[in-house]
Amino acid sequence: MARDIEHALYQRLMNTKFSFIERGIQSIEYIYSSVSNEYPDLCDNTYYCYENCKNGNNQPEWNHTVRNALQSLKNHDDHVRYTGRKGYWEFY
Repeated sequence: MARDIEHALYQRLMNTKFSFIERGIQSIEYIYSSVSNEYPDLCDNTYYCYENCKNGNNQPEWNHTVRNALQSLKNHDDHVRYTGRKGYWEFY
């Protein structure tokens, strides 16, 4: 189960619709970096996915939160679109 910090990050990302991300096609690495710069207090690099879910990997859990927000916006908003190319998103 995600902690309060991940919930807070998710809410910020959904509310802002990633408005701080430069428009155009961006890599997931650029998105992570931008999120970390925008919300450093909500990006805990010491808590990993594998600590939260049994199929988790060796990435900070907040990266998973970012991907969840991107997926939600992709399905319900016209500001974010998945390009079909792994790790690349388009922002309008």
